Amino acid sequence: MKALLFTAVLSGLILCSCQPPLAPIPEERKPQAEALPEEKLPAEGLREKDRLAFLFTEITMRFPCEVKDQVNEMLPRVHTVTFAEELGPIDGELVIQIPADVVRVWKLFTSLDIHGSGLGLHGQEVTFDTPQGEYHFDFWRKDDVMLSGHASKMVISDGDEDYKGYRMIVKGQGRIDRILLRNGGGVSAFFDDGPWSTLGKDRPVEPVEILVDATNRRAIGGSVRLEREKFWRVASHNNAHPGGLLAAEYCAERGFFPGRGIWKLDGLTHWGYGGRVLKENPKKRGVPVYSDFDGLELDVETKETREDAFPRDFKHANCFDNWPPFMALQNTRAKNHRGTPADFQEAAKLASAAIGWQKAVDGRNDFWWEVKNESTITEEWVLHGEEGVDSWGKLAEFHNIMADAIRSAHPDVLVGGPASAWMALHHADFDLARKQLRFMDETRGHLDFYSHHFYEGKELVLSAGDSYPQGYLMGRLEGCLDLLSSHMVITDNVRPFLISETGTLSDRTTELGIWLNTKNMSSYLMRYIKYPDRIDLVNLWLVPYAWWDKNGHELFNPDESGKLVVDERVGYLLELWRDFRGDRLPYRIQSQATDVHVHTVVDGKTIWVAINNLNAHRIAADISLLAGDATVQRVEQLRLYFDRAKIKFETHTRRGLTALPVAVEETSLVKITLDRAPQTGDVLDERTYYGDRTIQATGEDAEFEVALPSGEFERAQLRGCVSRNGGF
Repeated sequence: MKALLFTAVLSGLILCSCQPPLAPIPEERKPQAEALPEEKLPAEGLREKDRLAFLFTEITMRFPCEVKDQVNEMLPRVHTVTFAEELGPIDGELVIQIPADVVRVWKLFTSLDIHGSGLGLHGQEVTFDTPQGEYHFDFWRKDDVMLSGHASKMVISDGDEDYKGYRMIVKGQGRIDRILLRNGGGVSAFFDDGPWSTLGKDRPVEPVEILVDATNRRAIGGSVRLEREKFWRVASHNNAHPGGLLAAEYCAERGFFPGRGIWKLDGLTHWGYGGRVLKENPKKRGVPVYSDFDGLELDVETKETREDAFPRDFKHANCFDNWPPFMALQNTRAKNHRGTPADFQEAAKLASAAIGWQKAVDGRNDFWWEVKNESTITEEWVLHGEEGVDSWGKLAEFHNIMADAIRSAHPDVLVGGPASAWMALHHADFDLARKQLRFMDETRGHLDFYSHHFYEGKELVLSAGDSYPQGYLMGRLEGCLDLLSSHMVITDNVRPFLISETGTLSDRTTELGIWLNTKNMSSYLMRYIKYPDRIDLVNLWLVPYAWWDKNGHELFNPDESGKLVVDERVGYLLELWRDFRGDRLPYRIQSQATDVHVHTVVDGKTIWVAINNLNAHRIAADISLLAGDATVQRVEQLRLYFDRAKIKFETHTRRGLTALPVAVEETSLVKITLDRAPQTGDVLDERTYYGDRTIQATGEDAEFEVALPSGEFERAQLRGCVSRNGGF
C-alpha cells in the first residue's frame, strides 16, 4: 500500500520550508549550556590572523602579486607573490636573500616556482639556508624554463619574529629571471578564528527530537532504496596509472566509486593515446590527422585490471576540455588557454573520434559525457569575454553540435552540459538564471542531462553571521535545483541533473583545510540524497591520488621515499559513510534548531540515522524509534567533528537514544542494531509538483498555480524559493 506525500514548489531562489507546528519541548528537558571558561584567540591564532592581514595590506602593495576573485565565491585571493626578479646567470653559485616580509607569509603558499633558462639540468641543485638549518629543495621541471616544488621544504620558525636569515642557494649553471610563491587555489582574504576553540561554546546546547518510523518505508519519486551508486562517487582520472588505480580501489572498498574524470584533448598532442600522438593536418589548418589513430589495439592488461577493481556494469562520467592549440579560437580578448574551439563541427568530430579511441584501447567507454568543463565562465568559454558576441547562444549551439555528432556515432552514451561553475543564479537580478534557462530552452531535444558544479567557500561555520550571502548549503542549493526543475517542467524539457563537481574551495594542506573539505562534502551529500528522482550522479571533489600535481595533498600522497601512504584525516569521510545503506525510512524533526538535516535507512536489523548540524550551536539529539516488535540491542554513534584545531573521528557505544551530542557542522551517524528486522508496512511516496512560473518580482502580489493529482494525501508541504540581496 502506498500513501502519497507531495511538495508544491514555487521557484525563486533560496529555499524556505514550512512544516506544521509541533508541540514545544518542555523546559525541563532542554539540555543546559556547558559552563566553559572564556577563551581568547591563542597566540597561534593571533599570529595566523596577523600573517593573513599582512599579506593583503603590505605584501600586495610592495611586491608583484597575482590577485583575483575566485569564480565561485567572488572574494579576492592572492595566487602568486614574486619576490625576486632579474637575478641573472647562476655561473657556479647564486645566493638569493629572501626578504623577511616574504618569509613571514611563506606558510600561506604551497609551491615555489623558479623561472629562467637552463634550469633543472644535471648538476644543478637548490638549497635553503635558514636559522633552523639547511634544507634541500626537491623540484620538478618544465622543460628547462621553470622549476617548481613544495614551499614547505623551507622550514620556518615563528619564534624568529623578525624572519631574517633565510637564503636560497642555487648551484650549477643557468639563468634565473624571477622567483615566486604560488598557491594554486589562492590565499583567501577571509580569516576565521574559530579553529582554535570549541565551536559553539558561547551558545546553549539545543535539544532536537527525531522521530523515526521503521514500521513503514519512505520513497522519493518511487525510489525506496538509497542508491549509493548515484551519490557515493569521488573524482577520478580514469586511466591506467598504477597509483591512481590503487587509490581508486581503496575508495571502492569503502563504497566510493570513481564518478567523473576530465579529458583534456590537448594532451593528445603531448602524451597521445594508445601509443599514438595527435598532429595537425599540414594541408588543412585546424584539422587533426585522424588516420594516425587507425588500428588502435586493445590494452588487455588495463581492461582486466579495471574489471577486477570495479563492477562490469559500472558507469562513469567524463568531460571534454582543452581542444588542441591548433584548433583553438585565436586573437581573443581573454587568453584561450582552455581551448575554446574555432570550428564547432571539427571539435565535435575530434570528441566523437576520441570516444571511439577509448572503446578501442580500453574495451569500454564512459557513459555520461559533458561537452566542455565549466563553460559558463569566461576562463573556459572565451566567447563570454568578446564584445558583440552572443556567447550563451554560441554555447548552446556548440552543445547541440557536439551532442548530435557524438550520439550519431555512439548511441550508447549520453551527452550534456554545461558543467556550470559559480551557480549564483541570483546574480545581477537573476541575469545568470535567465541565461541558464535560455540555455536549456535552446538545447531542448539535444542534451540528455544538465550538469552543474556546487562549491562551498572556506567559512568554518556557515550560519555564524547575521546572514550568509555566499555558498549554497544554507538554502541556495535547493533553490537552484528547484528553479531549474520548475523550468524543465514548464517547458516540457525534463532531464536529470549531474552534479559533476561538488566540494569546497580549500586545499587539503592543513588540518583546517581537510576539515572544511570533509564537513562540506558530508553536508552536500546529505542534501543530494534527498533528490534521487532528479539527480543521476554526484561526484564529490575528493581526489584519491593526484599524481599529476606534485604540490597537491589528497587521500594518497608519496612519502619521502616515494611510497604512497594514506592521510587518514582525508579518509575519515570514507570511513564515516562506508556502511550507510538500505531502504529509506520516514522521519520527522522536532526542534527550534532549523538547520538540522536528517536521513534514515534500514538494512536488515540495522537502522542508520544520519544527523547533520549546520547551526552555529551544538545540539543534543533524542531519537524516538517506532520498530514494532523489534527491540534495540545496541546503539553506536560515529562522530566526525572539529574541536580546538583538530579533526576528531570517534565511535562511541551509547546506553540509549537520548542526549546524543552533535557538534557544530558535524555529521554524525547513529547505528541502531535491533534483535530482528522490523516488519515492512506502508510505503510513503514523496512526489514534488512545481508552480507554473518562475522568477517573479517581490514587493507585489505574485500568483502561482500548482497542478496536483487527485486522490488522498498523507500530508503536504509548500516550499517557496526566494532571494534577498545580501542573503538571509
